[in-house]
Amino acid sequence: MIQLFVSPLVFMFCLWGFSTQALPSALPTSTGDKVLEEYYFGLVSHFSVDGTRLYNQSYALIRQQVDPGAGEIRAWVLKISDELLSEGLQEHQEYFLRLKRQPDTAVFVVTDQEMVDFTGAIIFTQGEDWAWTHWDYDLTLDNGGLLRGFAELSEESLVVSKVVMSAGGHPLFRIEERLGAISQDDYLHIYQVLTGHNLGIQEVD
Repeated sequence: MIQLFVSPLVFMFCLWGFSTQALPSALPTSTGDKVLEEYYFGLVSHFSVDGTRLYNQSYALIRQQVDPGAGEIRAWVLKISDELLSEGLQEHQEYFLRLKRQPDTAVFVVTDQEMVDFTGAIIFTQGEDWAWTHWDYDLTLDNGGLLRGFAELSEESLVVSKVVMSAGGHPLFRIEERLGAISQDDYLHIYQVLTGHNLGIQEVD
């Protein structure tokens, strides 16, 4: 069984500067052709395949747009390691991900490959159209490795479990993500804390 080792910094972000309004539900709602914007924040942990050894942890801050009219899901992802943040450093990684829906399916392929180190598809398997609650990862890394896994979206959280494998299918390590839905105000606040940069509301709208 995998044990998650949560840094005290997680609790700092949960207590420091968050809005007093009720946290949004992590569950999506079908909005027709209207673009739905969602925000998530949480911990990403890398483990040995059997889950007994923790290699490293990082924080992930995500802004996601679900756009039925364009047939796309777009995500802006920021990651910073727990170790760097603990040392007061604000070095981080940011990338943009675009998923394009394939006609008459619930399969989305990765586009804008120059911004990420993988290609492949994400297959949505449960939930209403454009309000899915479960999906599977079928991705190929640029180095030839494979990434397989799944995600579950509940009222409380987004939980992701992935396994990185060699090109021959040999498991190398496991990635576990535990993310909670947050408000736009909290997204902007956490972004500023993690990067030292004030994103500005006009860059989100």
